[in-house]
Amino acid sequence: MAYPGPGNNNGNCNEIIAYNWQLKRGTLIDGLGDVEMIFRSLSFGLTLEQLDAFGTLDTLPFSLDARAWTGGKLLLSAFDAAHKLNYFNGTSLAATVDTSEAQLIPNRRALVSAVRPIVDGGSPSIAIGTRERQIDAVSWGAAVAVDAIGVCPQRSSATGTTAHG
Repeated sequence: MAYPGPGNNNGNCNEIIAYNWQLKRGTLIDGLGDVEMIFRSLSFGLTLEQLDAFGTLDTLPFSLDARAWTGGKLLLSAFDAAHKLNYFNGTSLAATVDTSEAQLIPNRRALVSAVRPIVDGGSPSIAIGTRERQIDAVSWGAAVAVDAIGVCPQRSSATGTTAHG
């Protein structure tokens, strides 16, 4: 679902709430710019002139009558504020995951010396947020990248802790 969030331009949608029915989880996608409409579309086929980018007739990966050149692939598309057709096929955005705040040792201070992010690929980094009292603002430490053994070394001590990576 797309909607006009903070910083929208003339009421155009600039944020998306995406939901995965199998995982039963949702996420917020922001920073995509102004979008008038999001819809499913089919890819266009290629002309003979456009096949030049794939090599000569002798080196093409598929024959000229192959389905690979005809288009028809299901795509997620959008019209932007300039009424231009766009596809969601660019490079992936960096993901940010926030954990919930927790008091790791009830009614006591806790020392966090390392965090092990469990992710598939990429180069994650972790920042730890802490506060002494519930009424205090969260104070964020510097983001630390994963080291050779798969942990992000930290040195953070407080009564309340949250992670951001």
